[in-house]
Amino acid sequence: LLLHWPRCRDDIPWMECEKEEDALPQNVKDAGPPPHLDKDNAFVESWKALEDIYTGKITLEGGGKIASIGVSNFELGDLETLKKVWIIPPAIYQGNIWALMFDPHLISFLKQTRIHFQAYNVMNGIFSNTNQVPNAFDSLRLMRDALEIRSEELGYPKAIFTPYMVALKWLIQQSVSIVPRTTKPDHLGFNSAVALMSLPPLEQHQMEKVHRAVGALLRGHDLEVPTASFHNPSKESHVHLFWAGHDGNEVPVAKVKPGESFHTNTFTGHKFVAYGDDKKGRREFTIRAGFAEHEEIMVDEL
Repeated sequence: LLLHWPRCRDDIPWMECEKEEDALPQNVKDAGPPPHLDKDNAFVESWKALEDIYTGKITLEGGGKIASIGVSNFELGDLETLKKVWIIPPAIYQGNIWALMFDPHLISFLKQTRIHFQAYNVMNGIFSNTNQVPNAFDSLRLMRDALEIRSEELGYPKAIFTPYMVALKWLIQQSVSIVPRTTKPDHLGFNSAVALMSLPPLEQHQMEKVHRAVGALLRGHDLEVPTASFHNPSKESHVHLFWAGHDGNEVPVAKVKPGESFHTNTFTGHKFVAYGDDKKGRREFTIRAGFAEHEEIMVDEL
């Protein structure tokens, strides 16, 4: 059972504090003064009541019991106030995905007090503006493709993966519970625990890439395209650099002088071919850098 808000807030349009209080049954009104009249302290008394129900000091009608108690939408200051009086700490903190990404002090407090984080507004919060940040979304698509290849290598049963599943897997691997709401039955299948467990575990560098992509999607600031620098260490020979197209054609890109470098925007998986002046030596390079990443390439031994 969650204490869903620490207080009724005037800055949230759908919270109609006095109207909701007036509409309550009389027996509820008789339980105590309206919380909105003491916004800084009322939630403390509400928490004490939850503790009493949890421990059995207060018996629910019908004899029911509460398995655990927690809070939702509390800010750090509210949690610090609650900590001063709690006998039983919250088992769970339910918060917006934004808090997980951009409120490190709150997350640090939850870890120190061993309160489990459960994220809501996951799908709508992360993926509501994918058209405005296409590179960030494409980063998750590329991760999806990499996981499909890894799944096949590991001999996992064939399954369909989506970029949305990648984000959910990333959360689960951080021991974050998720509430992925949806109105479409097929999405329930993709977002289910069984489906998410079918994805191979994300490696550390993949976790970091998903973190960057999710942050960009939430902020609405897109990731930069990958960049690469080709360095020519030779003191005599030029490096003749070509982009290798999917059709096998090689398109000239740059003639890199001895001891100099060439910098370019690129994309993950793009291939470049380098030749020396005599055209005898040939080296092929595949870009591994992802969005918002840079790759350094030393073109030697031509």
